[in-house]
Amino acid sequence: MMASPKATPDCIDAFGKTGFRPDMAAVTMFTPVVRGTGDTTAPIDP
Repeated sequence: MMASPKATPDCIDAFGKTGFRPDMAAVTMFTPVVRGTGDTTAPIDP
C-alpha cells in the first residue's frame, strides 16, 4: 500500500489531536462507544 509522504503524517497528527468529547453531548440515543487499552495510536487518557 502506498500513501502520500505528506498526507500520512498529516493524517496521523489530525487523528491524534481531534477530540469528539464536546460532540458527545449532542448524542441523544443510546450509543455504545467501544474502546480498548491496546490502541497505541490513540491511548486513553488517565
